[in-house]
Amino acid sequence: MANCNCLKNPHYKSSAQFYNAVSQTIGAAAEPLSLLGTEVTDTGASVNVLPLAIQIEHGGLYQIEIAVDITATAAGAVTLALAKNGTVLPETKRTENVVVGDSIIETGTVRYLATCCCQEPTQIQVLINGDGTAAGAVSLISGCIVKLA
Repeated sequence: MANCNCLKNPHYKSSAQFYNAVSQTIGAAAEPLSLLGTEVTDTGASVNVLPLAIQIEHGGLYQIEIAVDITATAAGAVTLALAKNGTVLPETKRTENVVVGDSIIETGTVRYLATCCCQEPTQIQVLINGDGTAAGAVSLISGCIVKLA
């Protein structure tokens, strides 16, 4: 999902849609999910999907939507959240009590994300963890990000 900025205009609407169907284990500690898999859409120069994060290249108003399919092998609580540079965005934190079998957890936000040339780039990670009793794996993560303005 290389972002070739020389071929893209940062003033255009930017979007990226992706999914990853590789199984990822759910642990007790919050860990970022691997986003790289298949890229459906990659337009504009403002977003770049990296292996463990979405990098914001240009500041603006963004809409982010994420869905995670879980195959649970033991019941318990599973938490999904988006984090900006490692800090959880509270409006995106979702905790679901899963039972053995398949479940879907969705989260998203609309938020202004700033960038600054003198700081580290702004990155959005998708974090997941279980409560210690839940066990299983993420069987699919899909998401999209759109720069609205």
